[in-house]
Amino acid sequence: MSKLSSPQPSVTWTAKQNKLFENALATYDEETPDRWHKIARIVGGTTEEEVKRQYEILLSDIKRIESGKVPLPKYRKVGASNISNEEKSTRKHLVQKTLQAACIITSIFLLQAEDPKALKEDALQK
Repeated sequence: MSKLSSPQPSVTWTAKQNKLFENALATYDEETPDRWHKIARIVGGTTEEEVKRQYEILLSDIKRIESGKVPLPKYRKVGASNISNEEKSTRKHLVQKTLQAACIITSIFLLQAEDPKALKEDALQK
């Protein structure tokens, strides 16, 4: 059974809050003044500190996924149902974090794609 090594947030966010968080991250980049305050206000029901913590957890999860430290699930035979509730919860959390990361990366890419010249220049520099 695998567990995520990153600490769990002290407050559980709803799916709606997570979606608002993802969209706000795509809207307010690292250069935005009062970024965390603005994101916390959009998410609602959270503080700047909780938003920063959620971001740190997301970055940690992305690094673990990209580095291959997150094992592939062990597929079971059709009809087998010996997965513990804890393992189901861990898998669900991992899938949610993976989807969050994919949404954020896609949003950032799409924002960059709005300026094709900048995207082309960036590609040429690599």
